[in-house]
Amino acid sequence: MLERPLEQVLLDAVTIAFPLGAISELTRKLGASYRQSVEAFNDDPRIRQKDRKVLTGHLRFALINNDLVEFAAQYPDYMRCAEKMEGEEGENNHVELIVGDFLVTHHHHTKSDAMPDDFVNLGSGYFQNNSKVNEYFDGEWFTEKRIVSEPRDHLLNMLILHEKSPEGLHQIGNIEFVFPRKSKKFISLGVSDLTQRQTEIMDLDSDDLLEFKRRTAEEIRRYIA
Repeated sequence: MLERPLEQVLLDAVTIAFPLGAISELTRKLGASYRQSVEAFNDDPRIRQKDRKVLTGHLRFALINNDLVEFAAQYPDYMRCAEKMEGEEGENNHVELIVGDFLVTHHHHTKSDAMPDDFVNLGSGYFQNNSKVNEYFDGEWFTEKRIVSEPRDHLLNMLILHEKSPEGLHQIGNIEFVFPRKSKKFISLGVSDLTQRQTEIMDLDSDDLLEFKRRTAEEIRRYIA
């Protein structure tokens, strides 16, 4: 049997890992929190622009951490939270979700709007010219080792990124950039595609659904082994 493209395997793996409609729900929650954090300090003349940026970042961090905790509590049979404490008194605490084979984080990556359209077939020259991006994704802190409470042999790092819009308000997009650990490829998946795929899969009968999940699990483990 021919090996399916990684993007299709990831699409199916994410589709069966999350409850029906949950990814759309999560991106809506994160988007609302991001907009709230951006707008919270805009109209206060007492806050300088440089301070506003810092306050916006801290509020966004706090709101999104809470979103992830609440989201996991809604679906305890599908996912769990882990919290990474960094800095003095945990000033840089960071909530992550473990959903099946995925470690899900939200990240404000200001260069995301500069990444090329072809995420699947990036040449090595791109990473050589963007060493900071490469080091970021290859860093040990970005692997499953970050989660002390949940040791796993293999996890795929799934980022939900938002891009900087030149038109104004930063918005969380309908795209998740999925980055397989120790790989040099970016894979982009649209939320609408995931939702459509979930609808298709839910139409399968119980035996076919079980076989679909088994086959997808085997395929995804070949990629992350």
